[in-house]
Amino acid sequence: MVGEKVWRDLHQIPLRLSGGSNDNHVELLISTRILVPADLDELQVVVSENIAAEDDDSTLYQVIHPSSYCQLGCNYCGQVHSKGTMSPEVQRSLESQIAHKLEQQRYRHLTVSWFGGEPLLGLKAIQAISPRLLNLCKSLKKGYNARVVTNGLLLTNDVALELQDEHKVDFVEVTLDGDEASHDKRRHTKSQGGTFRAIFANLASIRNNADISFRLRIRCNVDRSNADAVPLLIEEMHRHGFHERFEFYVAPIHSWGNDAHLTSLDANEFAKLEVDWMTEMYDRGFRVSLLPQRKKIVCMAARRDATVTSADGKQYNCTEVAQVPVYEVSGLYNIGSTQAGASSNRRFPLQAFPAEVGDGKHQCSSCEILPVCGGSCPKQWADGVVPCPPIKRNLPQKLLLWHVIQQLERGKESGVAGAVEV
Repeated sequence: MVGEKVWRDLHQIPLRLSGGSNDNHVELLISTRILVPADLDELQVVVSENIAAEDDDSTLYQVIHPSSYCQLGCNYCGQVHSKGTMSPEVQRSLESQIAHKLEQQRYRHLTVSWFGGEPLLGLKAIQAISPRLLNLCKSLKKGYNARVVTNGLLLTNDVALELQDEHKVDFVEVTLDGDEASHDKRRHTKSQGGTFRAIFANLASIRNNADISFRLRIRCNVDRSNADAVPLLIEEMHRHGFHERFEFYVAPIHSWGNDAHLTSLDANEFAKLEVDWMTEMYDRGFRVSLLPQRKKIVCMAARRDATVTSADGKQYNCTEVAQVPVYEVSGLYNIGSTQAGASSNRRFPLQAFPAEVGDGKHQCSSCEILPVCGGSCPKQWADGVVPCPPIKRNLPQKLLLWHVIQQLERGKESGVAGAVEV
């Protein structure tokens, strides 16, 4: 926030950069590039910095599906699951491929994301692959960390500790789609059994285990059918102390090679509700991330050697295409295999996205939030879907909420507290 006098000074022509009482404010605005020269081509600066960040990226990012199966039959999931785990042959060829990439001098670190299907159904494959990748990084003097995206059914204390201590997992994401009634209508087993209680019990156990220190984030996928259940979930998590240990965020349902987007909330409606949910989160003690950060690398598709490897050894440049029939048939995002290797030519359509923005081929080129959005999802743009994030529609409200929270936090420090009302 700037004071009224600073605001008036900023409108003086020419703008004085020295000699006044507000010099520090002006210099801060210039250093953070809120104030820029009138003749600066901001689009080209942003795009060139994004491309440079991709070129300079020293982390090799690899997504691995140790299992092709999932216990759940979520009504919005686009994947088709088959029982099976990654074979020793695929494991070895994948490890060889990763070793070849790491031997390039550009990489100083390896990040592995265990994905699926449901990755914890492939725990034996993780137990086989992970130690060899750890030894590889040690021998090459590279850093290493791992993450897991899981439905949470098998995330017991013992498994969580093994992931953390033996497989160097430092981040886990679990999905809860509202309170028990709403979640179980959407994220049930393939035989229609409820899953909320088992997942919630695992999370509560992790919450109470001081030996488990990895970062854990809970995601709630929302459409018209469960939007009303988000406050109920926030309240339930608060009762169990999740706000003291876990992160939480809400994401809109989108097409996953299917028609799931047809049940989505209107973009403006979601944006409004997101601010309401964030207000509720703050009142319940959750950490709330309101101010957007600069995003130079939009997603893994923009990373030069980032790869998704499915349990059968096929490879992709996007996390949302493996085991999805429409993409398997078209082969649009299949870039190779562990045995044949990945083709740079097949990567190009998505990797070219930042340059396309610079050339004005997407509406992102004239969008004021491009620096903090990066253009969102290149694949959705390629599919003809406009993937603009909620912040495009609710940034003023989020800034206002941030200001109110700052005032409340200062009030708490001085002994005056209250609830957020926006």
